[in-house]
Amino acid sequence: MRFISSLLLLPIALLLAVITLYGRLLFRPLIYCLVWALWLPRGVCVLFVYPDHSPYAERFGAKILPVLRGCAEVLPFPNFGPREWRRTVAVAVYRQFSGCFVPMALVFRPFRRAKRFAFYPIWRDYCNGAPGASEALHTMEQLFFEYVQQSKSQLNAGRNPRTPRER
Repeated sequence: MRFISSLLLLPIALLLAVITLYGRLLFRPLIYCLVWALWLPRGVCVLFVYPDHSPYAERFGAKILPVLRGCAEVLPFPNFGPREWRRTVAVAVYRQFSGCFVPMALVFRPFRRAKRFAFYPIWRDYCNGAPGASEALHTMEQLFFEYVQQSKSQLNAGRNPRTPRER
């Protein structure tokens, strides 16, 4: 009897799996289109998520946030988790691309895949005093800054002001 009931549930489970996979495959391109259409024309090419409690806030607030001023959507990650966030494009992007790493950053370029910088593993090693973690964190920050600078310059190159036509 159990075998028959499990056979009856199999098509339902397969249908749910197909719907979930189909939704996932359609949702990510939709998120990319939203970012390319809403953020990039405004000059926003970075989503930065970091915990808003110390010691994260001290380091990232002092070192990374000033560099990102004007080109980033910043989501402070609350102690109680992201359930209380309003539904915005930034929250949808975080939930789609994050991989549950906080602090993390996503850098977007037009018509290219997002580049994810997961600071958490290196930050964890840095806080635990692992040898070489300070250099690894510094290296990752420098790579992140370089990539953001490249993205900014690419966005600015595409935004050349129109010159009046000569008649």
